[in-house]
Amino acid sequence: MRKAKRTQTWVDQMGKKKEKSLTTFQNASSAIKNATSSGTQCDGGSIPDEAKTADETLANCSSTASALCSSSGISGLNTSLITECVPKLQAYVDAYKLCLKSCECSCFTALALVDDSCTKFNTMESNTKVAKKKCTGSSEKDLSETADSKRGRLLTMEISSKS
Repeated sequence: MRKAKRTQTWVDQMGKKKEKSLTTFQNASSAIKNATSSGTQCDGGSIPDEAKTADETLANCSSTASALCSSSGISGLNTSLITECVPKLQAYVDAYKLCLKSCECSCFTALALVDDSCTKFNTMESNTKVAKKKCTGSSEKDLSETADSKRGRLLTMEISSKS
C-alpha cells in the first residue's frame, strides 16, 4: 500500500511541477528580451554571449521542464490500478489490525485476500521514482543549465538596472 500511495504522490507532484513549469521561466525570459530589444542589442552594442545563452535556455525551459515532468511516459504506470487498490489494501490492513487485537486464529483465516494485482507495485514505483528524479532533480547538464539560468537572472538584473 505504501508503494502505491508513494507512487501516486510522486505522480501528483510531477503534475504540479509540469503545470508550474509552463509559466515559471517566462518572467526572466521576458525581462531579457525586453532589456535586449528582443535579442538584437544591449545598451546599443552587441549582446554578451552569456545573455544569449541565458535567453535561449530560458526560452526552452517551459517545454523542457514540462516534458520532463510528464507522467505519461512512465513505463508501467497505471494510476487507475492505484486508485482501485489503495482502498482494498487499506481495508485489509484495518481488518488485520483488528485481528491482532482479538488474537483469534479464525479472524486471520477469515481475512479476504487482496487481489494479486494490488500487491505488485515495485516496478511501477521504481519507474516513477526515476521519472520524478528527472523532473525535480539535477543531472550535470541540468546543473549547467541551472548555472546558465542564474547567470541569466543576474544579467537580467544588471541590464534592467541600466534601463
